[in-house]
Amino acid sequence: PFMMLMGTKLCQLVSLSMVQGTLAFFTLRVLKASDRLLGNLTLVQTVCTVVMVPVWVKISKRIGKRNAYMIAASLYGVSMSTWFFSGPTESEFLIYGRMFFTGIGASGQLLLAASMLPDTMEYDYRRTGLRREGIFSGIYTTIEKVSFALGVTILGTFLGAMGYVQSTGANVEQPASAITALYICIGAAPITGAITSCLFL
Repeated sequence: PFMMLMGTKLCQLVSLSMVQGTLAFFTLRVLKASDRLLGNLTLVQTVCTVVMVPVWVKISKRIGKRNAYMIAASLYGVSMSTWFFSGPTESEFLIYGRMFFTGIGASGQLLLAASMLPDTMEYDYRRTGLRREGIFSGIYTTIEKVSFALGVTILGTFLGAMGYVQSTGANVEQPASAITALYICIGAAPITGAITSCLFL
């Protein structure tokens, strides 16, 4: 169970890392928006993530952590995949709405995966009679750090291979392949991460 949970966390956090790295580029290059919108989007998602924690706790008590996680991952993945239909002419109402539902899903994913860690520790103790919480916690923390580093590495390598032009200027013309890469990273990566993380469970 612990290794299954680590597979879930790896898939979840690699895609999350890619999304976080892509959002700034996507806002600037695809939506043609200012940093103000990026800041507001981050705020909306963060507030939703925090506010929904007690709600996910209640849901998990009713239907189980695993089932609740799958609902949260599905909501997150589907919400993020709608970026495929986004563009410079999309209304800010739809953009904020997308981040609202993304925050709800992200909240459930992060909370429920973390809450399953003590369960795997208890299972190990009942099976072996050994207390190895420190080892499991250390591996868990390492997987988190590796996942975020891996996600950023994949993102940078992929954007570079697709011809993304590095520049701080908003008016730099990006090739069509680079714009496609941004759509893939912000739309396909999270839905793929959600599906694979659920498969591990």
